[in-house]
Amino acid sequence: MKRVIKYCFMAALAMLIPGILLCVLGMITGGVWSDAFSRNNLISGTKPMWGWDWHWGRSTDASVAVDDPSLSLAGSGDWQVPHQTGDVQRLDFTVEVGRLELTLGDDFALNTGSCDDVLVDSSRENGVWTLTVHSDHNHSRNHGDGDVVEVVLPRDAWYDAVELECSAGSITGEELACGDLEVDVQAGSVQLRRVQADSMDLSADAGSVDVSGTVNGEAKIEVNAGSVTLRTPQPEQYGYAMECNMGQVELFGDVSSSLYKRVVENEDLRPFFDLEVNTGKAAVRADDTL
Repeated sequence: MKRVIKYCFMAALAMLIPGILLCVLGMITGGVWSDAFSRNNLISGTKPMWGWDWHWGRSTDASVAVDDPSLSLAGSGDWQVPHQTGDVQRLDFTVEVGRLELTLGDDFALNTGSCDDVLVDSSRENGVWTLTVHSDHNHSRNHGDGDVVEVVLPRDAWYDAVELECSAGSITGEELACGDLEVDVQAGSVQLRRVQADSMDLSADAGSVDVSGTVNGEAKIEVNAGSVTLRTPQPEQYGYAMECNMGQVELFGDVSSSLYKRVVENEDLRPFFDLEVNTGKAAVRADDTL
């Protein structure tokens, strides 16, 4: 009888040790999950993005931004965010890796279903939708290049301001209408089509910016070693300023390089094109199809 008790005690001890190890492992991985989800605030401001496996950085289903966490998303093909007109007055999007595509739809939506290696932080506060696409593996330059984050914007929407920053990767979009458009590219690329803006501020360090559309006020273009191209209908009257070091500036077919001084003409006219180039290229080209 004592021998049986002894064997039972040994068996219990053998099971206790793995149990303790599993508890410790659960606490550690649980903390990782908690930390990962805490970085994932969606457009609703506080609700988690459903369908993401943040610990492994892979999507298990199409990701959705929702205002009501109790909303059932299982099997739903509708990835739209409930909103009222005027909920979002400003867009502030940053891409550090991967691809961000701005598409048109009936409502705001965020789709991350095709992402494997990027993380998405998204929040809405005081009418500003802030979104950042990044990765925990930024040391790898090509990490996440194949991942696409889709932001769906309502057709015919107007924003007070749109700010797009791209340190790597790319941003593409079409039919944006806003008061102020600001695009800042470091080593990535931004391509926008059919844009309407009161003012534009386009800058490129070593990357590229290509925008087509109309600007009513001032279009400021700054280029270091990259390139910026603005395609717009040529107005009958306009003002401009140019400054170029070793690079090149082009304004409606007139090409200049190595100006080494600032040239200003018709400063009071609008639209006004302000081009400043170091070693790269800035071009404003006529496109009367817009």
